[in-house]
Amino acid sequence: MNIEDLSKSQIILLTLLVSFVTSIATGIITVTLLEQAPPTVTQSVNRIVQNTIEKIVPAQGEKTIETVIIKEEDLVAGAINQNIKSLVAIRTSTEAGAGQVIGTGFLVSKDGVVITDAAFVADQTQYYVASSGVSYEARVVAQDPRGFAILKVTPTKNDQGDFKSFGFSVLGNSSMLTIGQTVIAPSSLDGESLAVAKGTISRLVADPATIELAWSLGRASTGSPLLDTDGVVVGVIVAGGSAIPSAAITAALDTTSTAE
Repeated sequence: MNIEDLSKSQIILLTLLVSFVTSIATGIITVTLLEQAPPTVTQSVNRIVQNTIEKIVPAQGEKTIETVIIKEEDLVAGAINQNIKSLVAIRTSTEAGAGQVIGTGFLVSKDGVVITDAAFVADQTQYYVASSGVSYEARVVAQDPRGFAILKVTPTKNDQGDFKSFGFSVLGNSSMLTIGQTVIAPSSLDGESLAVAKGTISRLVADPATIELAWSLGRASTGSPLLDTDGVVVGVIVAGGSAIPSAAITAALDTTSTAE
């Protein structure tokens, strides 16, 4: 059949068919290329998708597309709010205002596993972690040679006999980090108030695995969680202001028993 013999409606239908097939082919090629692309490329694409939302809005019987840009400050605020309940202050006494405040830390499980800077703690010493104004007894479970420590809150029951369940932070995939990426480090030195540092990743060291940081707002307290703008933990701040990647924390938790 010669294309000149087609009617106007047939030409339109043919055009739509070609467009449809082309769209499917483009989608397949895009997905294939993304699967083969290095992590830095796919992470950048994911951020663009995350920061731009398209909404279809009816307008006088027609559909229009409205593009809404999510500001980085909104992502930062969301990441902080997502992790506030996991922040703890580490003390040498159970009484508020008494004893020495030795640092901050963060919960990574609902049953009270805490990550902090290893420089704060010693194996033989009993500690207390303050969360939302309440202190809980805790013991040192492990001190990782990479610079962080694992503590475990002593199980505490409420009036109904149920064990206390804690809010906790989610450990992310630190292998996806890139230089220049925005990171946040919230902390609480009294278990109630909040301090926040914001900065960027300035260098990624492979051996030993270390995240070096440049702060644009405040300075992170050691023992604080290092968050990305999705609100997941990508590291823990240690002495010197650098961070140990979350992959090291996950590996240590996998080989450490935190059972009572």
